[in-house]
Order: sequence, then C-alpha cells, then structure tokens
Amino acid sequence: MTKKLTFLFALILSTLTTSANDIGVIRGDVNGDGKVDMDDATFVTNIILGTETATKAADVNNDGTVNMPDVMFVISYIRNGKFPDESSKVWPMDLDYSQWMQYLEDSRLVADLSLPGAHDAVTAEGWDVSFLNPIAEMTAKCQDLTIQQQLEQGVRVFDLRPELITKDDVDVLRCSHGVMTTVLSVTDFFKKLKTYLAAKPTEFCIITAQLSATSSSKMEAWAKLFSDIINSEDLKGLFVNFKPHMTVGEMRGHVLLLSQEKYAAKPVGGYYEGWTSKLELDEQKKGTIIDADGNKSPLWVQDYWEDITRENKDAVLVRMLEAAAGRDMKADAPAWVINFPSAYIDGPFSDNYRKNAASANVVAINWLAQHTGSVGIIYMDFACVDKSMGYDGETEYETAGKKLVDSVIRQNAKQP
Repeated sequence: MTKKLTFLFALILSTLTTSANDIGVIRGDVNGDGKVDMDDATFVTNIILGTETATKAADVNNDGTVNMPDVMFVISYIRNGKFPDESSKVWPMDLDYSQWMQYLEDSRLVADLSLPGAHDAVTAEGWDVSFLNPIAEMTAKCQDLTIQQQLEQGVRVFDLRPELITKDDVDVLRCSHGVMTTVLSVTDFFKKLKTYLAAKPTEFCIITAQLSATSSSKMEAWAKLFSDIINSEDLKGLFVNFKPHMTVGEMRGHVLLLSQEKYAAKPVGGYYEGWTSKLELDEQKKGTIIDADGNKSPLWVQDYWEDITRENKDAVLVRMLEAAAGRDMKADAPAWVINFPSAYIDGPFSDNYRKNAASANVVAINWLAQHTGSVGIIYMDFACVDKSMGYDGETEYETAGKKLVDSVIRQNAKQP
C-alpha cells in the first residue's frame, strides 16, 4: 500500500513539473510560493524587464529562454487550468502570420479579440496622379507595405477611404487618403481580400470605411457606386452581416464591412456612427454599430487628434487599452473597440506619422507585454515594419510596427 501511494504521489508530481526545471518544482510556480497565480506572471514579466533574477522555473514553456510566451503560459494555466501545450491548439513561437487565426477557437467572440489594423491601409499601393507623387509621399503615406503584404504579415483590419473621383468623365471609387488617391480601385481592393481569404479560409477581415474628400454633391453617385460594388456578382458571398455576438467560426473566410456613410436602407455588414476625435473617454464611448435590422451595439473609439500632445496621445491610448481589457463580454451587446496609436503631431506629414508611431506603437507594445485581456482593433501606422525610411531618404524611424502586430496577435493567447 505504501509503495502504491509513493508511486501515485510521484506520478502526480511529474505532471506539475517541467523537464527544464528542478525536480519537485511546480510548473508555473515561478516565485516558489507553492501555487500558480498572477504573482507568477508578474514575476516572469519582471525577469524580462530585468528587475528580478531569472530562475529555471521561469522557463515555463521549456524553450530554453525566459520571454513573453512564458507569461502567456502562466496566464493560460490560471484561466484554463492547463498550459497551452496541453491543449489541442498551441500558439507556436514562430507564428505563421499569414494564417494566424487558425489558433483561435471557433467559439471566440470577435468583439473579444485583439486585432492588428492598418490606418489608411492603402497608402503603399502607389499614387494615381504621377505629378502629385512627391506631395502624396510627403503628406499622406502611413504604410510601407501593400495590402497583400499586410495580409501575409498578419494585419486583419483595414481603414478604407473609398473616395469618388471623376476620371475621363467617368465616376470611379479609388482607395485614398484624403484628396490623395491611389492606383488601387475599391473593387480591386475587395477582390484582393476575397482571393486571399479563399486561399486562407481560417482567416477573416474587418473593414471600416469612411469618407473625407468626396463632396456632398457627389454623395448620391458615391452611394450607388459603392452599393453596386459590394453587391456585385464578383464579391458574392464575401460579406457577413454584423451581429454583436458574432463568432470567429461565423467570420472565417469572410469580411465584415462597417461603413460610416449610408449607401442603402440596409447595410451590407453594418453602419457606425458617433466616431470621435475627442480626448474625453465619455465621448469616445458614445459610438454605435447599427445592424441590418436597425439594432445598435456600443462602439468605443479612441481616434484622438484634436489639440494633440505627445503626453495626451500616449495617455489616451493606454486608457482605452485598459477600458477594453475591462469590458463585460457577457453583456447583451458587448462593446466593440477601435483604438488608434495612429496620429500626427505638428501637422499632417508622413514623417510626423512616423514620429508618432515611434512613440505610440512602443507604448502599446509595452502595455500589452504586462497585461491580459482583449483590446479590440488596434489601428496603427507603418504596420508590420519596425523601421521606416523618412521622406528625405536618409532619416530612419523606429516605427516598431512589426513588433506591435506580433504583440496584438499574441494578446489573443492570453485569453481562454
């Protein structure tokens, strides 16, 4: 009997230890207090930051190093009662960014995800009017990668400006940034997404569309053109209708289109209203998404740029990250969140977008490294690139866009 008990105890103990740790150490108990809790996640974070001494127990995932995946392993155990490598789907160290959504469970709420997005996403596609290229490159460029490249490197949410222009006496919709139009038509933009999602059916995309340059006299023509495009036979089956509790499984292979401008009595996807650039959190929480039946769901948007300062921008970015992570996801209509690190200070110039990214993107990365919880859509400039060459061709900016995309994606691994 004694031998059987001894063997049983050894068997139980073996399930709580890791090969990289000393025998008898409970896996995940990094601080050695006999239990696995958030104190252990904090301890590992402090090791990474250099304020605590590394221990063998801190290498929770047994990859030979102490880094953020070890924090994620501890948090996963706290939330789920098991470590990620004991689950059916494991988030690997080397993610395949082109289809990273394969690691999401079908039952996850889309509102409860952390999603990397590109502000003015099309501004690396090339400009439509050649003699304006220097001005556009100097004032309107927010991305260094094309839509295809962004998709392959993990971006799943795109800020679209489908402006109407008249070319050779014909009205067409071009992907734009303000008055600067690109060579990419709105039709071809959506076709790129459809082709990509057909090849990568585990993935999905969200589009937020708004106008800033189309004149009011052209709105009727714009609405007809936009409606004709998204209802065309070429895009049949691409879009899904908005629901507050829509799941990953329902979204796979599809696009959720949210438009600020109304183009028909009922939207294909959803309409949104109440978008603000104001500083106050109460104002930022007044947005709504309207579904095809007219039902409204809360939308929180931090797109602060009025009277902007460096200190205020970084502060409101963090404030919305904290608010998003603290949402009640069991509410009848949980809040959807859009949070902009993107902005410019001292004028609308491409290099000012770069300067802002060098600060705000890093602020977001540092916050995500130390916190759990979903944070919604993160709209960044210079997504997927850690360095961006300035307009002068000599000054290089540390935009940290690749690191931020990775951090946002991996935030999903800190959730059940």
